[in-house]
Amino acid sequence: MELFAICKHRVYMQNTVHDIRKHWSAWCCIGVAVLVSCCCVNGMFGIVCRSVSRMAGSYVAGTYSMAFVTVPDMTVGRKLAHGIVKQRLAACVNIIPSVTSVYEWKGEVNEDPELILMIKTSSEKIPDLSKYVRENHPYDCAEVISSKIDDGNEPYLKWIGETVSAPAVTDGGGTNVESVEKKQ
Repeated sequence: MELFAICKHRVYMQNTVHDIRKHWSAWCCIGVAVLVSCCCVNGMFGIVCRSVSRMAGSYVAGTYSMAFVTVPDMTVGRKLAHGIVKQRLAACVNIIPSVTSVYEWKGEVNEDPELILMIKTSSEKIPDLSKYVRENHPYDCAEVISSKIDDGNEPYLKWIGETVSAPAVTDGGGTNVESVEKKQ
């Protein structure tokens, strides 16, 4: 009886292996379909979540960012800040005075007084912001670093989004750089 059970089990296993080999391509297709649908559902889930949260008024972490740029003096800081805001690369730029930067440059340790621009913008604007700073900054290697905003005051975050998505400011759009420089 025991030998019969072993033989029966062996035949069952052979049939199972045969069935798996026979239907291997079908199982592969099903596996690929499941993977693709999971990826698509995951992507669609993200889109749906963002859409629903926008309708509900809740913020999606990482939509906006803070960027930091160091500048040598107030004149450069104001000029960059005004250009950044006018170009709608950011909603707001805070000029933080009086920091001391210690850094290595060309094999030497340096210490210089600087100012920091704290820039609030949408995360998708960071590449354009970086390009603008590189093109308008006096340093050979301008600092532009950013960090995504996880949470914050929703009306303020909404204002950032509305501001950076509006058309660029033309003449007459607030205080211009020349008038700021004359007030110093």
